[in-house]
Amino acid sequence: MPPPEPRSDPEELLKIRRRLAILAVVLATLGSIMVLVVALDAGDAADAVGHVGGVELIVLALAIAALSLVFTPAALLCAAAGYVAGAAEGTVAALVGLSLGAMGCAAIARLVGTPQGAPALGRRAERLANWISVRPLRSIAVARLIPGVPFHLVSYVSGLTNASLLSVGAGTALGFAPRGFLFTVLGGTIGDLDRPETRVAAILSVVLLVAFAVIGNRRWAGRGPL
Repeated sequence: MPPPEPRSDPEELLKIRRRLAILAVVLATLGSIMVLVVALDAGDAADAVGHVGGVELIVLALAIAALSLVFTPAALLCAAAGYVAGAAEGTVAALVGLSLGAMGCAAIARLVGTPQGAPALGRRAERLANWISVRPLRSIAVARLIPGVPFHLVSYVSGLTNASLLSVGAGTALGFAPRGFLFTVLGGTIGDLDRPETRVAAILSVVLLVAFAVIGNRRWAGRGPL
């Protein structure tokens, strides 16, 4: 285990806390506006992406990456990808977009804060940062897999650790894949719940719930990231 990183002094933490608070307000405001604009006419938004042609998935992934920077729920983005592109292609676009978005969040946090700035976000974020710093790729993947661990908290806190941006993106893709597929299928089968993909998603959700209940209670209770 690497030696603990030096802690920032209180004055420096206060400055970081102020910068992160301003960043959070700006991003949350932008996110609310973007979600509202898209939600007002989801059909036209889906048609606009679909008319792009062969680069549809690239545009969709980039849109998801941009929306994930501004606190748009990952589940909502996956469902939207399924609605626009279907279960299979939507899952790919969602995972690519969320991975790019997570890397972007980490990069933004790294610009605003410092590797020792996690305590500015509170003990919960500090514990998460310390946990990620030990084994970045594995820790991020597990954090994405466990329900209840906020997606954007992991993304931004990762930027306040020694984790590389590649580890942030790869860990996101690996860990969020099961839930990403589930949310994407649900979004892609709205109005047609008899499709085979929906049954697969329902079975997967049950398996995940059982796995989290059994494995989570035994292995992560009191020892997990939060």
